[in-house]
Order: sequence, then C-alpha cells, then structure tokens
Amino acid sequence: MIRTVTSDPAALREADLPPREPRGQTRVLFLTFGRMGFATLGRYLERYSASRGELDAVHVKLLPTPVMSVAGASLPELRRSSWDFHNHRNMMLWGARVRAWLQGPLDLRRFDVIHVTTQHFAAGVASVLDRVKDGPRFIVQIDATAPLMQRELGMASVPSKLLARAERRVFERADAIECWSNWALASVRDDFGLGDRAVLARPGLALSEAPACGENQGASVPEPDRPRLIWVGLNWKRKGGPRLLRWHQDRWAARGVELHVVGIHASQVRGTRVFAHGPVPHDELIRDHLRAGDIFVMPTEKDTLLLAAVEASSRGLAVVTSDLAGLRESVIHERTGLLCPVRDDDAFIGAIDRLLSDHDLRRTLGREGARYARAEWDAAMWYPKLMERLGETKRRRDAETK
Repeated sequence: MIRTVTSDPAALREADLPPREPRGQTRVLFLTFGRMGFATLGRYLERYSASRGELDAVHVKLLPTPVMSVAGASLPELRRSSWDFHNHRNMMLWGARVRAWLQGPLDLRRFDVIHVTTQHFAAGVASVLDRVKDGPRFIVQIDATAPLMQRELGMASVPSKLLARAERRVFERADAIECWSNWALASVRDDFGLGDRAVLARPGLALSEAPACGENQGASVPEPDRPRLIWVGLNWKRKGGPRLLRWHQDRWAARGVELHVVGIHASQVRGTRVFAHGPVPHDELIRDHLRAGDIFVMPTEKDTLLLAAVEASSRGLAVVTSDLAGLRESVIHERTGLLCPVRDDDAFIGAIDRLLSDHDLRRTLGREGARYARAEWDAAMWYPKLMERLGETKRRRDAETK
C-alpha cells in the first residue's frame, strides 16, 4: 500500500507516515528523482508498491528548488575541462537536503528500508545512517558510475575521481545496489569491488499490457509509400536531433521520407516533410506515434540507457542509435537495430539508408525487437522482484538485530 506521495516532506502530518512501532508490514521510504526518465521510474514504483499489501510506503519525489538548480548547473565554459564539478555539487546539495529531511520530518524510526534512485541523491542517507544504531536498511538504484562516465561519457578525470569517492561511501553503506544494466553492474563489481551487493534491476516498461506488435505481421504487409523516421525526446541537441534533421533535409526529404519529432515544439524544428508533435501524453506516444513509425532514430551523444528505444522496439520499429554505454543493452546490434559510433555521421547515414532500402530487414529487426523488449524489459518481470527485495532486506535486518 501507499500511505503518501509528496515532493514536500516538511508538509507531512503524523497520519502521512507509517507508525513508529512496526505492525508486520515493511515500512519503506522511496526517494526518487522526479524529472526526466526517472519520473517514469517513480510512477512504476508507486504503481507496484500500491499493489503490495505487505508494504507501507511513502514516496518522496525529489525536485530541486530554483536555488539548487542554479547552484548545481553545469557551466558551459568548463564542461569539457577538468573543473566542471556539477555532478559532485548536485550530490552535495541533495545530500544536505535529504539529511535535513531524515533528521526532521522523515523520522527514521518510521521506516525499515530506504530506497533511493540514484546514488547522486543518496549521500545524505548514507551519512545519517552512519550515525544511527539499528536504523533502516538502505538500497540504492543506479544507472551509471563515475568511472563509467569518465571512460564512455566524457567526464574529466578530476571530477570523476572526486565523484567516485563519494559514490564509494554510498555503495559501501548500501545493503543492495540495483543496477539498470549489466554495464553498470560490471562497474560496481570491477571498479568498486562490491559485486556481491550488485543486482540487475532493469527499469522495466509496461509492455505485457500493450497489444502485441511486430511479431505477427505477415510478409504481405506492403512497404509504406512514405517511410517515417521518428525521434522522441526532450533534449533536442544532446540526443542528436539537429544532426538527424540535417541528414533528413540533405538526403531523404526529397525522396518522400517523413521525419516525425515527438517532444519538441514546431518552433524549434522546421523543414520539408518534418512534423513536430510537441510533448504528448505517454499513452498517445505508444498508441499513435510509435505505431505509425518505421524507423526510430536517436543519434544521442550522452546517455546511459535508452528506454525510448526499448519502447520503439516493443512497437515493432527497427532502431538506429549510438554504440554507447548501456544502449548496447537497449538495442542488440544487427538483431533489434543498428548501433553506430557516436559522432560518425557517415555510419548513421549508411545505417538509415540501409533500412530505408531494405523493407524486409526493417521488419525482421522490428519483430526481433518486439520479442526482445518483452522478454528482457517488461515491468511485470522486474518490479515484483524489487518489491520482494524490500521485504527480504527487512527480514535480514530483523534477524541481525535480535
């Protein structure tokens, strides 16, 4: 059950929190970032915890104040140097805020387990628990680590080492480290030596509830007169939107190929045969936009995982995206889509040309993508395991404190 969902713990009343004395349920505090893809994760955590009578859950959506947003912002002139410490600054800012909550309105005596997504919001939890005897147990969920961000995502050496030191304090305090990908899990094991605490916990999607798509399409389905490329996101530049728009206008618009952009307003994206749909409800994205597409393209420059690609695969689309980080688990090269070197325009253009000219390959990748998405990324497989882990963690705590 869910007792409370809030972004303002200071406003909580006595009745909004679990009792101080346990009554058989596992009392859980979820701290989850409330923006970007983490907001979707938060909704799934709420949904699955609500269905579990053995839980008594409080969900706190972590939303930065305006001051935190300014103080934690990346500095463009330092972004490519060794001196932009915005990740570490954010970790410290959130550490102070969460620490104040746990020493104030979020009474630690009311919880058996604290679940935090991600480590960058968990420094305050770790520091408070270090000072409390027989306090709640602590689980942290991660999408990447500082060593990975240095090796694959361009983080400079100095801030990476400082961030890794802070991450280690969190990881060593955690009872379990839930990793979104095997890519992240390997780093916890190899870079931090904590593989015994690491478990794979993909941020699954509600795929089993959607109508099957892609797997049962027959070979007689005609090739569309105007193939559609589709891009979905909110960060147009970082996710490669301007590059895709340029390629489309130079090569494919005159051939009748359409480019559909979801999440970006028309004022930002203009061109021949370009259709900007703006932000749309998630159900509409799945039901209408993805289903009407032919090839999902995302030449992203910096992502740890790509759930949008998994959703596209689940709708039977072939995917073209970057050969990067955990994206290699979102898309299996030559099986569910095509992966290209991050900044290699020619490779992306060649991959898209290949799919535009080979209707059978598009459909084969789409069918395999639908099967893979349902087999590896379905929320119905991952979130019940996560909920069970909360209870197991409480039972270990109870046994060790007797």
